[in-house]
Order: sequence, then C-alpha cells, then structure tokens
Amino acid sequence: MRSICLILYLLNLLPSAEAVELAAIFGDHMVLQREKPVPVWGHGKPGEAITVAFKDQTLKTTVDEKGEWRVHLKPLKTSAESAPLTVTGHEEILLSDVLVGEVWLASGQSNMFWPVGPIEGKRGTWPGVENGEREVAASGFPRIRLNSQVDHEFGIDGWKRCEPDSVRGFSAVAYFFGRELHRELEGVPIGLIARSFGGTSLQAWTPKPELLEVPFVRKHVELYPKVKPRILEWNQRFREYRAEIKKGTTPRPKRPDFLPEEIELAKRLLAQGNLHTRFIEPISPFAIRGFIWYQGETQTLFESLTLAMEDMLPALIKGRRRLWEDESMPFYFVQFPLYNHPTKGTHWPLAREVLRRVHERVPNTGMAVTYDFSDAGNVHPPEKQEVGRRLALWALAETYQREEVVPSGPLFERVEYDGPRAIVHFRHARGLKSNDGEPFRGFQLAGANGTFHEAKAVIEEDRIVVISPGVPVPKEVRFFFGSSDLPNLINAAELPASPFTTEALR
Repeated sequence: MRSICLILYLLNLLPSAEAVELAAIFGDHMVLQREKPVPVWGHGKPGEAITVAFKDQTLKTTVDEKGEWRVHLKPLKTSAESAPLTVTGHEEILLSDVLVGEVWLASGQSNMFWPVGPIEGKRGTWPGVENGEREVAASGFPRIRLNSQVDHEFGIDGWKRCEPDSVRGFSAVAYFFGRELHRELEGVPIGLIARSFGGTSLQAWTPKPELLEVPFVRKHVELYPKVKPRILEWNQRFREYRAEIKKGTTPRPKRPDFLPEEIELAKRLLAQGNLHTRFIEPISPFAIRGFIWYQGETQTLFESLTLAMEDMLPALIKGRRRLWEDESMPFYFVQFPLYNHPTKGTHWPLAREVLRRVHERVPNTGMAVTYDFSDAGNVHPPEKQEVGRRLALWALAETYQREEVVPSGPLFERVEYDGPRAIVHFRHARGLKSNDGEPFRGFQLAGANGTFHEAKAVIEEDRIVVISPGVPVPKEVRFFFGSSDLPNLINAAELPASPFTTEALR
C-alpha cells in the first residue's frame, strides 16, 4: 500500500500529459511575420486534437506519436491591430496582443549583445551606448516588440512591448536596426529576436553539419584526439588559476599561456554548434524575414582562424538558411570597426577583408562598414545607432526594394591595369568624393615583387585611378589594408568605402 501511495505521489509531481504546449518562442505581445506561411507548433499528448485560431483562420491537427504537432497559418496581411491567438487541446492557451509585421533575428557576440542603456547585469555594469539614457527615454514604440533569450544576463525573457524598461537591456544594434525599419516602413510592426553572447566563437553558432564541411575545421577536429591530454592538462591549470583569482591571492597569479597554435585551435574548434543548438534551433521554424549578425572578434586570435572565417561564416549562413528552408533568406552583417590594440587588434584589417569577401561571394548578404566613426581604442564602440542604421540600409534597399536607398559606401568590384595606372571600379559608386576635401588617403600599389607603396588616387567618372611613382607596372592594389591613415573616400550617400586588397590571402 505504501508503494502504491508513493507511486501516486510521484506521478502527481509530473506535468500533465494532457496539457497542450506551445514552443517557447510564442508569447503575448509577439509579432508574426507577414506575407509568409507562419508555422505554429508545440507538444501535447499523442493523439490529442489541436485547434489553432488566429484572425479569420482556424486550423486543426493531431499530436503525433512523438508528442509533437504543427500547423501553418496562411500568409498574413500587415496588422498593427492586436489580436489573440488561441491553441486548444484538452486545455486552451490564449496569447494576447499579437501583431503582424516584419520579424528579424539578431545574433552574435558582445557587440550585438551590448544593451541600449546603462544597466546592472550579472557580470557587472554595462555602460550602454552613446547617449544611452536619452535613447532609453525616447524608446516608446508600441508596435516594435522585443524578444531576448530567457534569463541571460539581465533576466529579460519572452516578448515585450518596446518601452524604456524593456529597451534598456535589449541589444542596441538590433533595436536601432528595428527602429529604422519601423520609421521607414511607415509604422509596420517590427519583431526583433535577439540571441547573443559575449566572447563567443563563430564555430559555436554554426550548425555542426555545415561546420564540418569546412576543411580547416575538419582538420583540427581530427587532430583533437591526438592532443587531448595536453588540452586536459591546460584546462586543469586554468581551473586552478581561476580558483586563485577567486580567492584574491596576492600577487595575482599569471594566466596560463595559450597552447601552441594547432593545439589551441583543436581545443577551440571543439565548440561545434553548441550555441546554435541552445539559442537558434529552438526558434526555428518561427517565421522571420531574415538575419542580422555582429561577430568575429573572437576569430582574430590567430591569422589562420581569421582567414578561415571566409569559409566558416558562409557555413553558418548556409546552415541558417537550411534550418528555415529558404536558400535566399537575407543575412546582413557588420564589418569590423577600428581597433588598434597592440596585440588583440593585429588581425582586424585582415578580418575586415575576409568579411568583404564573404559578402562578395555569398548571395543575398550585406555588409555594414563601420571603421569611420568608431573609437580605435574601444573593442565595443558606443555608436551602435549608426551600426543599426547601416544594417537597416541593406534591408531597406535589398529586402524591401526601396530604390532610393543606397545600402553601402563604395565596394570594390574589379581593377584594370593600364600601364602605370590601376583603374578601380566600385559598386555603389555614384558621387565618389573626399569627405574632407583633401586628396584621397589609403591607396597603395605593388608591382611584381609584392612590395606596396603609397599611391595617389583621383576620380575619373565613377572610377578611381591610382598611380605611384615607385610602381611603374602595378599588379596589386589595396585600400586601407596596410595604410594607417584613416581614409576619406565616400559616395553621394556619405557612406565610406570598404577597405579591400586584390592580393591572394592564402
């Protein structure tokens, strides 16, 4: 009898098998994507009849043998008028204040995570953005809705109306991107889903199947078993170091040196898709318009890892598009700002070029150039407003087909060599000019010996002609790749030209 009572007691602790559940991404105040089929899914008791109702649509399905169910609402029209969404099984779930508009997923590391306003988090005080308090105070946009990961840093979870309390700890880049869209799309509701984590790697955000297609990654994954003992030994020393730091030992202990490059890479590339699995997969296939991305600083520890980003970022893009079953889904990302740290900034010029080549190579991508306004001494530039605006320019021009919007400053297209002249052609080249009235800075030429010399550049129509007395027969041209002088080439939209080089990088 006591055994039976114990079993009944334990069964009462379990969740009801008849309680219908919605995927966690759904909630009050959310925005559903317009003009696309909208999946709605969740869990329940196998065989349970499910009814989903929203506006004039009512859909029915049955929970399958795995306890899963899904329906697809037909494409919805834009609606700034809130409406309920109901899911009915043995019980009813009622979601209120649901709008229909444009939904974007923002992800990356700390520069995407960086909050709008000064705020106290689990890891200390975050200073927010330039004029953060003013931005927070002016953030009342009831048709913009914000969704952050559950209990990460600031404890903001679920969907929130855009107002000072919710904006303060929300991704600044995502918010300013969404605010620009909301203004330019004349009040269309905007849903912003933010999934970011400071200091995280590209490999951690990339789906494992696509990541392992990259030869650089596969090489180091195969190396790992051979070097595992050394990695485990280092991990133990690092744990001891952290314990001493926590105790406040004086003098402060020295952090263990990095392992040799190949071993360090084998260790780091072991993080295959863990953040993708944790933060991105649970969202899919929630209907969205596209992605914005700000990450890569963590990839610049070694030159080889920086170069590998040219294959690894396309793998992430491919994986995201596979997950959402849309090979053309837009993916807009941020090219690195200035950062002149004597060691940590070493490979940033190379990273900017790698990101430019990713944009050049992968269709339906866009790249926000940011070196012209950033603080070279700050890995977290505070001018996130302009970062968000420049990402929004890509969305407005390419995704929303606003012909009057120029998405970018001049982007290298090709070069022709004519005797001593290198004739550089750009995309988005209308109205090429100097932003300060001074001669163009940042151009260099190299001949067959590969040695670069400072060069003079002048405008010919919508092209730039580059010459250098030290290079009578140029073979390579570059712009703000080896030069230390901040360049001044912009277009009629007042947007800066991207750095570039024609050199083979590997």
